[in-house]
Amino acid sequence: MRANSGRHFDKQYYDRFYGRNRPRRRELEDTRKLGDFVCAYLRYIGHPVRNVLDLGCGLGLWRDAIATHYPRATYRGVELSDYLCDEYGWVRGSVVDYRASHRFDLVICQDTVQYLPETKASAAIRNLGALARGVLYFSAPSSQDWKESVDPGVSDSNVYKRAAQWYRRRLNRSFRNLGGGVFLHRESEIVLWELEQL
Repeated sequence: MRANSGRHFDKQYYDRFYGRNRPRRRELEDTRKLGDFVCAYLRYIGHPVRNVLDLGCGLGLWRDAIATHYPRATYRGVELSDYLCDEYGWVRGSVVDYRASHRFDLVICQDTVQYLPETKASAAIRNLGALARGVLYFSAPSSQDWKESVDPGVSDSNVYKRAAQWYRRRLNRSFRNLGGGVFLHRESEIVLWELEQL
């Protein structure tokens, strides 16, 4: 259950998990397909996207996916890693307590919260509710995912492994789960059928 809270997300970390040892082309393709899905769904429900916040943006793979679908939208990548901020020009910050002067149409938080201990992870999910004006894309591998699906040979297993229900309970306070990692803020006025929600 314990992750290394003293870990440094430095060049060595990213070289190991995203560099030569990982099929970068596959990562790019997976993010492109995921971006196609999320953006198509947002168009379907009529949710405009003028600004995007990507918390724990890593290499910024979502930036191109967003630019393809919303070329006029602003993209802000926020990252804890000093190395990535220096390399890519991201804003330095944490999903736990990042603040902005406005809320965002789309907030992305992909595979980030599992690195946080319970108190900080709960605070991070509350913060997502404060930062999102409309839609959140959220993912984190559950403890069941680690047993059945995640390949520890290519994934950093030094994380907090929690049940999916732990995440769902906290996300449910601010969001309606639309499936596929897409969550609609409860303050949104978009009307959805009951069966379009989980």
